[in-house]
Amino acid sequence: RAVEGVVTHQPLAKLLPRLMEKKNCNGQTHLSTPFHLRMHVDDNLVETLKRVFSSDEHMDDERMGIWDEYWQQETCRIESNKVVYGGTPSTDQSHPQKKEIGDAQKRKQQITNSRNAYDTIRSLDYIAGFHPDQATEAAIDLALFLKIPWSVVPCCVFPREFPNRQINGSRVKNHSQLIEYLCTKHEKIRKETLSFVETATAKNVVLYMLSEDYD
Repeated sequence: RAVEGVVTHQPLAKLLPRLMEKKNCNGQTHLSTPFHLRMHVDDNLVETLKRVFSSDEHMDDERMGIWDEYWQQETCRIESNKVVYGGTPSTDQSHPQKKEIGDAQKRKQQITNSRNAYDTIRSLDYIAGFHPDQATEAAIDLALFLKIPWSVVPCCVFPREFPNRQINGSRVKNHSQLIEYLCTKHEKIRKETLSFVETATAKNVVLYMLSEDYD
């Protein structure tokens, strides 16, 4: 996002390289570029984790095989997706060299190894989702399965993509119904209103749980 000329560029992200230039008395930088996972947060992820997850760090060959198969399919699914952030194919060819640099930087920090991906998910200690669209419910399910703190601000409902969601015998079709439906996932889910003005496309209700809510 710090690379100019690409569709995902955000000006504020340009501060990150400047922060990395600052060194302490030992000549070490205070900030390192984080690694990231490029994957879908969906029911398939959650159900696969339930099949392979272990309370200890050891994973037997059978469970590792299940995860490897999932990861291979997910990697192919991700790589075949030519849609960029914002939901539209990229048509900006005005800065091809900068785009190549940006792509190379992203690939360098992207976690691609199957076991590293599993270990990363297993080590999560917090999940946040701000208007995560289709990943909303799965993000909450993932956090509940891992029993870690989380906060999610739901927005779009996507009733056609999730026809099985129901609350009080009716299909979930609007935002208020979605909030009510998600709150049924755990008796200790908390709800607050964030301090910005809600609009039709910018919802401000946050659902969350803390560590002590699992006790």
